[in-house]
Amino acid sequence: MTKLKYFYSVLLILSFAVSAMAQPVGVAPQLLEKAIGLFPEAKGPYEMRFKSDIRMHHLGFQITNYSFMAGGKEAGGVTRVTSIIHEGVASNVDVLARYDDQGKIIGIVNLKPWKEGQQEIGIEPFLAFLIGKDPTKYIDAIMILTAGLASGVKMADVQAPPPPPKDFVLDLRQKIFEPGATLPVLKAKDLTGKDFDTSAFKNRPLIMVFTSPNCIRCDDMINALAKGLPLLDKKRMVTTVYLITSEEADARNYVKRLAIKETAIAEPMDHVSRLFQVPFKPYILMFDKGQLKYNVLWESEERLFGYLYLLIEGKPPTQ
Repeated sequence: MTKLKYFYSVLLILSFAVSAMAQPVGVAPQLLEKAIGLFPEAKGPYEMRFKSDIRMHHLGFQITNYSFMAGGKEAGGVTRVTSIIHEGVASNVDVLARYDDQGKIIGIVNLKPWKEGQQEIGIEPFLAFLIGKDPTKYIDAIMILTAGLASGVKMADVQAPPPPPKDFVLDLRQKIFEPGATLPVLKAKDLTGKDFDTSAFKNRPLIMVFTSPNCIRCDDMINALAKGLPLLDKKRMVTTVYLITSEEADARNYVKRLAIKETAIAEPMDHVSRLFQVPFKPYILMFDKGQLKYNVLWESEERLFGYLYLLIEGKPPTQ
């Protein structure tokens, strides 16, 4: 979340910086028409000049900034936000927004309807909420809201999950949202066919990483773990297990793509996530001496490193 806030701050600066490289660019008449609608006070002739293009593949979107010209003068800036394909999945996000010099949205228009199956869904009421507001202040709230609502749907059938595969054992003695909860007994086969049993971790640290190939932000977290885990004190051996929401074949490709060297378990039906009450992915549970120490949401590499140091009772980083 911290990285997202920083990223959006940079975008807002880029949106309104006067670029010496700004140049006329051919845009579809429909796009220019939508931009004209965001400047009701302006008088033609109109044109849009390209300023910058930023692709954030790991976050799933692309930003294109333009200068909007009216009567031969710059009337302001507009930003187009579009979704890009990630892991073969594309969403329908495509909006054009006008900001003031404080970063607040003056006007915003949807360019592509959202769809549920073949049915188009209007999102104008949601976009209207953002007008007059600084979007950077709502990143956390919107993320928590959507993740929470999605989790609410997932938790609706937590009492009766699909039957787990043969040789899968999970003994959940209590909910584990809160630090201090007992490490449940989990027995399962990892991707190499070896037995994994949490009973072996009553006296040493265990990190459980909940992830998915379809999770946009999971790659960043896993790459950060790859940097952080080797820095830990070797005297307190830490075991990491990745619980991957996918079929076994997809999980193997995922492990190969991200060069995951630790234990990995395919979880196509999300049994462990459901019963551990994991709200969303990426998500990390850190245990030590048979008890939950930390619930970790992915926010930044620095914050994750801090928790890793705390897990082995070391001094957390100051930066």
